[in-house]
Amino acid sequence: MCDARAGVYITMTREREDFFEHLRKPVKPKAGFVNQRSTIKALKESVNSVNSKTGLPPKLLELFQARPSLQPGAEIKKKKPKLPYTGIADLVQYFAAPGDAEYEPEPPSNRPPSPRSCRNPELPYQARLDTETKAEKKTRITQWKKEEAQSQVEAAVRQWDPSKNPEIQGDPFKTLFVSRLSYEVNDKKLRKEFEEYGPIKSIKVIQDQAGKSRGYAFIEFEHKKDMKEAYKLGDGRKVEGRRVVVDVERGRTVENWRPRKFGGGLGGQGREARPPKKKGAAAGPGGPIDDRRGPPLDSRPRDEFRPPPRDERPRSPPRGGPDRKREREPSPRRRREDEGKRLREDDRRDSGRRRERDML
Repeated sequence: MCDARAGVYITMTREREDFFEHLRKPVKPKAGFVNQRSTIKALKESVNSVNSKTGLPPKLLELFQARPSLQPGAEIKKKKPKLPYTGIADLVQYFAAPGDAEYEPEPPSNRPPSPRSCRNPELPYQARLDTETKAEKKTRITQWKKEEAQSQVEAAVRQWDPSKNPEIQGDPFKTLFVSRLSYEVNDKKLRKEFEEYGPIKSIKVIQDQAGKSRGYAFIEFEHKKDMKEAYKLGDGRKVEGRRVVVDVERGRTVENWRPRKFGGGLGGQGREARPPKKKGAAAGPGGPIDDRRGPPLDSRPRDEFRPPPRDERPRSPPRGGPDRKREREPSPRRRREDEGKRLREDDRRDSGRRRERDML
């Protein structure tokens, strides 16, 4: 029992000595203010020892030392010209003068005519332009495309004859044209919408080569009067959320009729500039001029339509006059304030009366 106690005592003594030995070891300073101060101190000592403000070692300072200057080389000898330099006064008589063919050659045959079109308007006066510019090339290509498209349209119009087309059948005077349809509308939906005007003989929704609807259709009625009624009442009707446009079939009933794809049709206005509505209206710098109104504002002098200063404008009289009364009822807060003021005045009046009565 005593040996066990002695062993435990010896073990605890060794652990205590190891703990104190660990405390006696020097501790390295951690990164922080103390370590920063020691670093600055070491840097100052190195600067003082090297005698340089940079604190760099001598080996690195030698790399920044200037090299010795180059030695002057041997003088380069210049060769003398075989012939002396002379002027050109004797050769001026052989120069081309204005009017000679060599002075200004004739312009090429493919030179664009005047006036020239350039992005820089001063370019024709600064240089001689024998070739077309980018602006002229763009204009030429645009005009060529228009002419090609017009020629293709004219060729297609000569071949287009709906009366001889075997795919177009039915009486043209009983057929109704419906456009601006939704692409999801089919024959069944269209029949349901227009069957209320009369019995329908056939419906054909025009489709492209892929089988997708092109947005218009032809409806043939059994009777002509039903087609006329649908023409009068069906225009602007909503079909699948879109308002449709209704018209008679004009391809086989109107002479020299052209569809929209050939530059005809009864569609909306194009992108070209529209003429003025009034015949007597003349276009000015700010738009059409109306004789009743005078010239537009943009063409008038600035002081003519400028509003007067705020101080000089005539002031309008107050609304309802100076004795205008409050029409709406006061708020509950305002009523409470008025009631309290009235009670305070009554108390003041009663106190004055009591004071007078006591004095008597």
